[in-house]
Amino acid sequence: MIDNLCSIKGIGKLTARAFVILTQGFLHFDSAKQLVKFIGLCPTENSSGSSVRKGKHIPKKGIATLKSLLFNAARSALRSDNVFKQFYDRLKSNGKNEKVALTAVMRKMATYIFAIAKTQNNFHLNFNKN
Repeated sequence: MIDNLCSIKGIGKLTARAFVILTQGFLHFDSAKQLVKFIGLCPTENSSGSSVRKGKHIPKKGIATLKSLLFNAARSALRSDNVFKQFYDRLKSNGKNEKVALTAVMRKMATYIFAIAKTQNNFHLNFNKN
């Protein structure tokens, strides 16, 4: 599983091992959405009744180790992988700031990690089109 996860640009052995260990081999996750929420990359909002106190933001809850490893992996992937770089550039051209665009890349990487862990396949460029 670790070698399959390392086929994603930006994901190294340390990050792959951390994901396998901290998620217990992805046994308790049925969807990528659950994994993303576990890591703490799901936007939330503070609201009470009809009043919204703050806009949507990424919570501080979650697994900080996986967040920081994904942050570094996303920054590395932006330098070496066209799939993530094009996604990042598209978000930036649509008016998103760097932090929001990088968080979106982190979320996309977490989704790919979940898919690869469940299917036991390597990542390839047309992975998201299948």
